[in-house]
Amino acid sequence: MITKTTIVTTLGPATASESMIKALIDRRVTVFRLNFSHGTFASHQATLEAIRKAARTVPWAVCVMGDLCGPRQTGV
Repeated sequence: MITKTTIVTTLGPATASESMIKALIDRRVTVFRLNFSHGTFASHQATLEAIRKAARTVPWAVCVMGDLCGPRQTGV
């Protein structure tokens, strides 16, 4: 069955565990958003690895969206 609906979920400290990510995938979340304005490289890498590990258990695509920081104004 092909669906035209995408559920995007932003992951944070409360939802970044592999078990929580798996539960969200089971509820048909198809896109995980990582907010690069917060957190560290290591924390985002660990979250990405947890997403990929949990995504291997389902037959549909699970995507990751990185939300980058925009330009910052200085001296305003």
